[in-house]
Parts: sequence; structure tokens; C-alpha cells
Amino acid sequence: MLVVALVHIYWSLGGTLFIDRALPEKTDGRKLFKPTRAGTAIVGTVLLVVAMAATSPLYISDARLLSIFRIVLMFFCVVFFVRFIGDFRFVGIFRKIRNTGFAEYDTLVYTPLSLVFSLVCGLSAYFFNSLA
Repeated sequence: MLVVALVHIYWSLGGTLFIDRALPEKTDGRKLFKPTRAGTAIVGTVLLVVAMAATSPLYISDARLLSIFRIVLMFFCVVFFVRFIGDFRFVGIFRKIRNTGFAEYDTLVYTPLSLVFSLVCGLSAYFFNSLA
């Protein structure tokens, strides 16, 4: 998750490596949207917070803060699972459009990674009490 967060921050600073296959596209090759640098930075920052939340029992002992992080993790468990399922058209396991460059990467990388992130968040939230 940390690597994905850092890639988003890199993109928000103007980086272009890997960006050509990172956005959903229509069958004619047009991107569905053009993210702003600020929006991409926000996504990167949120992913950093989620990564910190997932590992927080290792370095935080304040029960109230851990409870907040647990709620954050449960929320993002759902968010990543919804991303895994997708919109039934362009992204996710049930997408209909499968013949674009993005769709290939979505099948091989993004959708499985969304499921892994969902599981990591869910398991971290579930096992919080035994780790703290």
C-alpha cells in the first residue's frame, strides 16, 4: 500500500511513469476522466494514512487512537472491496469492457490489488485487539 501511495504522490508531482495504463478508458482509447494533481495527491495521502493505520498497533499504544484507526480500516476494507467488485462497466472483476490497455492492467494488477488491500484492512481491523 505504501508503494501505491508513493506512486500517486509521484504522479501528483508531475511524474508520468506507469500513468498510461492507470486510468480507465473507453473502447476508443479516450480516458474516462483526467485527474488533477491535487486529487492525485489526496489519494496518495489517504493511502499513506491507511497504510499507517494498518500497522499502527506496532507503534501506538493509545487505545482511543487505535479505535479511530480501526474504524478507518473497516471503512477502507469496504472501499477497496467495492473497487474490487467495480462499476460493472470499466473497472473491477465484473467489468464488461475488457479490450483496452487499462483493462489488461486492471485484470492483472489493480483488481487483485484492491482485493488484497481490502483483506489487509479487514484483517488488521479484526486483529487489532490482539495486536495492541
